[in-house]
Amino acid sequence: MFLLENMPHGVHLAVCGEIDIATAPGLKDAIALAGDGNERVILSLDRCTYLDSSCLTVIYKARKALGDRLWIVVDPASHVRNIFRIAGVEAYLRIVASLADIPLDVPA
Repeated sequence: MFLLENMPHGVHLAVCGEIDIATAPGLKDAIALAGDGNERVILSLDRCTYLDSSCLTVIYKARKALGDRLWIVVDPASHVRNIFRIAGVEAYLRIVASLADIPLDVPA
């Protein structure tokens, strides 16, 4: 499930549950909808219980399309963050531990 809302930080997209080959197209569509304007897109994965390589592909392509406008919120101790580490994508993504860690004064 994907929850989309406007926030002071930008457009917030919260992912709840699993992202796999069956649900990754929905994530791609939700990110495209969130990224339609010029605001930041904040992808919260703290309620994501599972992701596979299809999700990593969607996030990688979203980063290419949105550039520095894409921020990802994920707990440093979570299994999702561990997957980012193993896949070697942490340095490529703007990852923070919580919404509060996203500075309001940094341009999108």
